[in-house]
Amino acid sequence: MSPVKNIILACFLVLACVSASSSKEKKKIDWDKAIIVDVCSQWEFRQKHYPGAVNIPVDEIEGRIKELGKDKEKPIVVYCASGVRAQEAKETLNEKGFSNVRNAGSLEELMKDKNSELKY
Repeated sequence: MSPVKNIILACFLVLACVSASSSKEKKKIDWDKAIIVDVCSQWEFRQKHYPGAVNIPVDEIEGRIKELGKDKEKPIVVYCASGVRAQEAKETLNEKGFSNVRNAGSLEELMKDKNSELKY
């Protein structure tokens, strides 16, 4: 295969992977069944948090995973101040077999998403 065809094929594969991961992230969450997890520090959680959220700081997520229950398909929504720690928590939970985890980004983004649709 020519180098140009290889580059085109590689670009196509990358776009297909990005598209697939984006569509998974947009999967609707049933807010009535979801566990909302604030992965900020305890101090940040005391300052401001989503009502009903549980606080499991990102650096404690692996050791406190049992708090999320045995149902690894239950929807879990993680958030933090910016979404960076939430992404780290999401990846850890995915590695532990949780298949329905969503990074909502920041608290503000979570509130916007939840208020725009009851079922997201």
